[in-house]
Amino acid sequence: MSLVESVLMLEEDPKTPVPEELLLTDEDFPSYFVDKHHPDDYKITDHPIQPEHIFHEVDGRHPRLILRCSVKLAVGKFCSMSFVLDTGAPKIYLCDDAAKIMTDSGIRVIDKELGIIYVTLLGRKYRVEKTPDGHSPANIIGLKTLCRWGLRLHDEPVLGFTFDNGFNELGV
Repeated sequence: MSLVESVLMLEEDPKTPVPEELLLTDEDFPSYFVDKHHPDDYKITDHPIQPEHIFHEVDGRHPRLILRCSVKLAVGKFCSMSFVLDTGAPKIYLCDDAAKIMTDSGIRVIDKELGIIYVTLLGRKYRVEKTPDGHSPANIIGLKTLCRWGLRLHDEPVLGFTFDNGFNELGV
């Protein structure tokens, strides 16, 4: 049996509580983060920030990859946000602050006919949901999106990550 054949994908049941050891805690973020985000996130600016690819771990436990970048809200309007890159997550999850900013700018759309909520990022629509309570108020980008964006992990010269589909900001 090949590795690909042995991988099992399980759909998340929103009614099942997340095991405590998997919950995002303040320890999963750099010490300068406040309430699971960078202190300058959610501020609307006229220019995008330089994207940050953050690898964070404490005492060799729970290594986390965090993407901090700008979301393009409109011509000349940007908002920086931090996202945990989680290969175990099936989709994109947004906290209340991110969802409000994206909804107000028209990036986050509630399609009542289809019964889904989506955002348009990098020219593509992605289904989003509210960040589960055990992880809130973090934003999370899941495996399918990371694959589409070309997530590439590397360990030399230092442990980190890049995206094959390089981008400076997210947005339409």
